[in-house]
Amino acid sequence: QGRLAALLGRLVRLLWRRSEPSGEGSRGGAARVSLMNGLRMVARLMPLLLEDPADAGIRHLLWTDLAASPVEGIDQPPAGAAAAAPSALPAEAPPLNLGGCLVLALVRSLFVPGFTLLACEEQRFSPA
Repeated sequence: QGRLAALLGRLVRLLWRRSEPSGEGSRGGAARVSLMNGLRMVARLMPLLLEDPADAGIRHLLWTDLAASPVEGIDQPPAGAAAAAPSALPAEAPPLNLGGCLVLALVRSLFVPGFTLLACEEQRFSPA
């Protein structure tokens, strides 16, 4: 399970980095290929991970809180911030479990400008 956790952690970091709003995934071909390869790997792994819903090992791997987020450079908001605004969601802080980070990274990759969405320049069209 340790190697599977390491693989999923690397995939989460790759998807998170490639789906940055700054546009690393929407730039050159190498970044797009890297993002597509990460998505393909997740697409191959998910049926195996979710094959047996009663598997306690996979449930523990995906949904147990970790000591630190698998996404480098992104930390949870301070405890006082959550108490000050309980109804507000954290801006971009991923959850502290591998499954939540994977889901959030996949959702972020759905909205990469120039990859799954048209870039600003491509949205403009000239009337015929």
